[in-house]
Amino acid sequence: MSDIITIQNLRFRWPGNSVDTLSIEMLNIKAGEKVFIRGASGAGKTTLLNLLSGVAEANSGLISVLGHEIKRLRPAARDHFRAQHIGYIFQAFNLIPYLTMVQNVALACHFSKERKQRVLKRATSLDAEIHRLLDHLELNDERLLHKPVTTLSIGQQQRVAAARALIGQPELIIADEPTSALDSDRRQRFLELLFQEVENCGSTLVFVSHDASLEKLFDRSVRLSELKQARELQP
Repeated sequence: MSDIITIQNLRFRWPGNSVDTLSIEMLNIKAGEKVFIRGASGAGKTTLLNLLSGVAEANSGLISVLGHEIKRLRPAARDHFRAQHIGYIFQAFNLIPYLTMVQNVALACHFSKERKQRVLKRATSLDAEIHRLLDHLELNDERLLHKPVTTLSIGQQQRVAAARALIGQPELIIADEPTSALDSDRRQRFLELLFQEVENCGSTLVFVSHDASLEKLFDRSVRLSELKQARELQP
C-alpha cells in the first residue's frame, strides 16, 4: 500500500509562544489504514489535524497528503483540496444549527462537485445516498430527518457530523475526539458504524483522542509524545 500521508521534519508554533506545539520528525500513514493518534489535552492533536487538512500552516517541514504538498497549495486551492478529498469530523461537530440532518449532510457535496459525482456513481440520487448513510448510522427516524439539528441529542448530532464527513467517499477521514461526549456503550457502537462505512468507502481514517481504551480497536496507534521525543533526541 502507498502512503496517503507523509510528514517530515514538521514544526509548528503558535505566534507568541516560545516552544513548538508540534515537532515531528517522521510520520507515514498508508492508504486504507485506521490510525489512532493519542495525546493528552493540549498536546497538539487538533493542531495536527488542522495541518493535515490545510486549515493551519506549518512553520517548516513537509506535509504531503495524497501526493500533494499542502504548503505549496494556494489558500483557495487548499480549500478545494480539503472539500474534495478530506472528510472532517470536528470535536464540536460544526453543524449548521438551523439546517436539518439531510441539509447538513448534503453540504459536503455542495462544496465539492467531485464528491457529488462519486455519490451519483453509486446511488440513484444524492438524497438516496444521504438517507442510506443516515440509516446505516442509525438515524432513520423520519420524524427527525427534517427538523433542525439543534433538536437532536449529542449522540445523534455526532452521527450527522460523521455522515457529512463520509458522504462522497473522500480518501481521508479525520476525526477529532468525536466520542468524548459519549458513554462507553454508545462510543463502541459509533466506532463500529464508523469503521464499517470507512471500509465500504475504501477511506483512510486518522482518529485523535486522549482515550487510551480505544487504541486496541485500530490498525495502529501513534503517541504524539513519542513523535515529539523522537525529534528531540535527534543529534
